[in-house]
Amino acid sequence: MPTSNLDFSFDMSKVDDRRALLETAARRVDDLQGHLGPGLESVHTPEGDLLRDLKDDEAKLAGYPVVYRISDEDFLKKGLPKPVQVAKLLEEYNYYWVQFPVGLAPKHNWAFNRIEMKIEFAEAASPHLEAKAFQIFPDKKFQTLLSASAELSASTELEVGLTEHLEFASAFLPVSAGPVGFVGGAEANLVVKPAASFVAGPFHYRLVKAQIDHSATGLNWVRWQIDGAEFFQENSPELVVIAQVPKEVKELHVSAAVQASRYFAYASASLKQRIAQLSKEIIEFFHGGLPTLPDARNYDLTPKL
Repeated sequence: MPTSNLDFSFDMSKVDDRRALLETAARRVDDLQGHLGPGLESVHTPEGDLLRDLKDDEAKLAGYPVVYRISDEDFLKKGLPKPVQVAKLLEEYNYYWVQFPVGLAPKHNWAFNRIEMKIEFAEAASPHLEAKAFQIFPDKKFQTLLSASAELSASTELEVGLTEHLEFASAFLPVSAGPVGFVGGAEANLVVKPAASFVAGPFHYRLVKAQIDHSATGLNWVRWQIDGAEFFQENSPELVVIAQVPKEVKELHVSAAVQASRYFAYASASLKQRIAQLSKEIIEFFHGGLPTLPDARNYDLTPKL
């Protein structure tokens, strides 16, 4: 697997043992308080105990992905038209909805502010046989949606699915507004899009304000970086790729990895002052967001083809 596509913003290979590093930081923060117990050992401080709690942070890929093949039958069952361009694509490729659930477990009520997720389809014997990301969700267009409508609250329930054009769309009911939907495209279009018109889906999603960045579609890998504490307080993120797989392909393997972190800038002033007095390794780790250990897995999707 090429590591260039799956690197995270903070390289955890610099950290020999995350738990040990946080315990060391906690003890030194306790020492800096200057309070000693009966045996002249440092007394635990609130800041030190907070760091001990963070040893159990986790961001995990939640088991096997959800995989659903999109076919002509989906159009027939829904009574939806099959656009000419889509019909041509379905003659050459198979399309799969691949959904990666992520489980987050931040500790001590200090929520994660960032999640990074990478997936990569295995290289094929020939470039024309490579699986590629045809559509991805969530994408940057949802930021435009939130900015485009003052009627949308900071948190809105969505039903997300795939239209007859094989594009992601959402149906939801904002406060004091009629049925509105968001359809993929260069711009955020606020139009009626009932969930019943989805070829595939829907699945439920809570849209919250977040900064979403990602790689382009059309590649055999995808990278997401999503920032915003509200996103992770209310969600166990669901990240979806519509995989475009040449019909000749009989085996499909994908690698995935996830890492979560938080903004050290949001720490208390006293904790920031104490961390600034510690070793370079500890300072770099904290300013890097106290990231979790990456959870990386390889999946064989062949049984789902």
